[in-house]
Amino acid sequence: MVKLKKTKKKSKKQSKKQNKQKNQTKKGAKKTISNMKKSKAEMEKEKQLLYYTVSYLLDKYSKQIVDLLYNKQNISEFDIAKKLNITVNQVRNMLYKLHDRGLVSYTRKKDKRKGWYIYYWTLEMKNCFEFLIAEENKQLFRLQHELKSKQTKTYYACPNKCVTMTEETALLHDFFCPDCGELLQPVSNETEIKKLQHEIAKHEQIIEKAKSLLEQYEVKPKVKAKEKKEKQKIKGEKVKVKKKLKVEKQAKKAKKTKAKKVKTRKAKVKKVKTVKAKTKKKKSKQNKAGKKLSKTKKQKKKQKSKQKQRKSKEKAKKKGKTKKFFRFLKL
Repeated sequence: MVKLKKTKKKSKKQSKKQNKQKNQTKKGAKKTISNMKKSKAEMEKEKQLLYYTVSYLLDKYSKQIVDLLYNKQNISEFDIAKKLNITVNQVRNMLYKLHDRGLVSYTRKKDKRKGWYIYYWTLEMKNCFEFLIAEENKQLFRLQHELKSKQTKTYYACPNKCVTMTEETALLHDFFCPDCGELLQPVSNETEIKKLQHEIAKHEQIIEKAKSLLEQYEVKPKVKAKEKKEKQKIKGEKVKVKKKLKVEKQAKKAKKTKAKKVKTRKAKVKKVKTVKAKTKKKKSKQNKAGKKLSKTKKQKKKQKSKQKQRKSKEKAKKKGKTKKFFRFLKL
């Protein structure tokens, strides 16, 4: 029972993680590729051009795929397969064709529960318009070459509509049809020339539209490049200013340090002088005090010596008196 509870808890955690991943993919799908605000008419024009570009590579489901991927990011192939009612492998085959020409990009994530990889697709608008312009230029070159040949050369055709050929090839066949043997007749190319001119005008219009839309997607990187250059210039100027300020600060610091050293030296000299002066004063005072002490000592010594002399004299007098008294008694 305990093991079953643990497995249930694990399954709940896995389900929560999967739900989070799905929500993240949905949020990514809602995010638009271009931040520019566009009207519905502009969106429809873009879609029509995208239909036309994708139709170069896909016969079926070109419109549906463009509608599903247009202006969105990271759409899973399973969602595309559900909406188109086809298998995931069919969706992958179609999208791989587009990916080979760079019209579509993908990100791959592994499903932890099932073990296989899920592909999330996005439509690369810039690459689509570049591909369209390249293909249209090829067709335009071919049509212009045909128009020049039909304007300069004369063509001959069989009345039974077997063959149409130029004047040079007709001369080789003596102006007879190689299939049925009837006489070839000159053909007026005015209708074909008009058709070709009309087609050329169409292709030129498509190229102009694609270029105008491509400029919208190429404006940002150009602006970014200019902004980067300007930022680099500003940074270079700032660096130069900072270097100058550093040099000035270093010079000021050096001056301050020198001034401080000079002040400290002067203060030390003053201190030494003051100390010497004080020591001299002390010594002079001490000398004066010593002299006074010596004088007082000498005076005291003199006084003491005088007192001793007086005492000695007094004693001598007393002795003399006693001697005289005894002498007097002897007499």
